[in-house]
Amino acid sequence: MFEVGKVTLVMTGIAVVVGALTFGAGLLLSWLVDTEGASEEETADSEQRSQGKAAAYRLGLLVGLGLAVLTVIEYLVAVRLESNLLTYLLLLALLKAWLIVQYFMHLSQLWHEKGGH
Repeated sequence: MFEVGKVTLVMTGIAVVVGALTFGAGLLLSWLVDTEGASEEETADSEQRSQGKAAAYRLGLLVGLGLAVLTVIEYLVAVRLESNLLTYLLLLALLKAWLIVQYFMHLSQLWHEKGGH
């Protein structure tokens, strides 16, 4: 049978793979949207928006990969370290929370004068 550590590692790996596949599927579907039947002006505007979206998706992918790496590091810290475990896990959790708030919740845009959402 499996040891508890091996089962946890397998489950963590499955979660990372499923998350990456879900994100990749969303990215692929967003790129499949076409602009057929649009005027030249609408097409140019759409191209600018799609370039901005592509940059945002790349950034989102990088942040998502960073979160996956931090999750693996959290697992390794939890399994390997015995002293100061809570301190390290708390620091990693705060870093992950900052990434989520900054890049996925767009908290910094609240103070921009441009508007936004």
